[in-house]
Amino acid sequence: MSKNLYMMVQIFASLLHLDLANLLQEVRCLEEIGIDGIHVDIMDGIFVPSIAFGPLMIKTIRRHTKLPIHCHMMISRPHKYAIDFVEADADLIIFHVESTSNADQLAREIRSYGKGVGAALNPATHESTLEYLYNIVDQVLVMTTNPGVPIQKFQNEYIRKIDNINTAMQSYHCVELGVYGDIKAINIADVVQAGAHHVVVGNALLHGTNGLSGTHRQQIMKNNLDEMKAKVAEITDSDCQS
Repeated sequence: MSKNLYMMVQIFASLLHLDLANLLQEVRCLEEIGIDGIHVDIMDGIFVPSIAFGPLMIKTIRRHTKLPIHCHMMISRPHKYAIDFVEADADLIIFHVESTSNADQLAREIRSYGKGVGAALNPATHESTLEYLYNIVDQVLVMTTNPGVPIQKFQNEYIRKIDNINTAMQSYHCVELGVYGDIKAINIADVVQAGAHHVVVGNALLHGTNGLSGTHRQQIMKNNLDEMKAKVAEITDSDCQS
């Protein structure tokens, strides 16, 4: 990845990990610390074991921020509900390739409404599943933990998968490669070096904030984000010197 692409790496915050009792304050905090956007996981309790969020959450956030909002449909019938997230004004709508047998049709439908579209891939799914989607989608999101299952660890074996997908995507210049699942300061450089342009973070952003609120909590979140950005910047500096 070139120096310019390193500088363009985006870090989004997973809404699932924030203090939802103080949602609007959390959104303002994200804006102030310099996050690039908000990632909202939609879970139906069928495709994934957990249940979380829906179109109303997207609408609520949209009324209070201009940050990009990515809607991640971890649901079993994405064709049925995609229009609801279009109408909720998500900027990018992501579906799982495992959730539909008509992924190309769904991608084109979402795009027809003027929205960005992404395709997510579970850890156990082979990257070849994506090959016919590269010329349709705006983002490929590689899951490095199983969606909807808490307390999982990033596995280094996924670096090769990210690298393979990055190589396959080289001729599709408009496709963004995203990674989501236990990304933090100790591994963010590895996924970026493997080709990620977009990273979703959760617990790593909130590390050390338990029991805190207000400006103290916000400062720690900013420190955590800055540490991850610094790890990406170190790659740039290293490449410039080599």
